[in-house]
Amino acid sequence: MEAYGFAPDRFTYTTRMDGLFKSGNVDTSVALSEEARRKGVHIHDYTCSILLNALCKKGDMEKAEEALRKFLEYGITPETAFFTTIVTGYCQIGDINKAYMTSEKMEALGLRPNNVTYNSFVKKLCEMRNMVEAEECIKKMVEKGVPPNVQTYNTLINGYGQSCLFDRCF
Repeated sequence: MEAYGFAPDRFTYTTRMDGLFKSGNVDTSVALSEEARRKGVHIHDYTCSILLNALCKKGDMEKAEEALRKFLEYGITPETAFFTTIVTGYCQIGDINKAYMTSEKMEALGLRPNNVTYNSFVKKLCEMRNMVEAEECIKKMVEKGVPPNVQTYNTLINGYGQSCLFDRCF
C-alpha cells in the first residue's frame, strides 16, 4: 500500500490488527498498534477492544493491563467495554481478586459495570462452586441498577446443578 503512495489509516490498521489476531498473531497485532501510534494514526475504541480481547483470550493479562494503561495515556476515552474485557480475562484465568480490583478501578473512573461485567463474575463464581458469593454478586448487580438477564439466571441455575443444589435450580 505504502509502496503505491497510500498511507494506511485507522481503518487499515484496525483491519490488519483484527486479521492478525484472528490468525493467532497477537503480538504482531500489538506491535502494529504501536506502529500506528508512531505514525500519528489515532486508533479508536473498536481497535482498542480488539487488542484487549486478543490479549485476554491469550491469557496475557499483564500485556492487556499495559495496553489499557497506554490507551488511557494516549487520551483514548475509557469505556466500560475495555474494563469488562479485562475483568472477563481475569475471570477466565481464575484470578477473581484481580477481576474485582479491575472492576473497582472502572467504577473509580465513573464507569458502571454492565451485564457482561457481572455475568463474568457470576460465571467464574459458579465454576468455583461459590454459590453464596455468586448470589451476592447478583444482589449487588441489582443494587447498582443492572438488572440480571437470561444469561445471568442460566449461569446461576447451571452453577446450582454443578454444585448438586438441585432444589435451588427453580
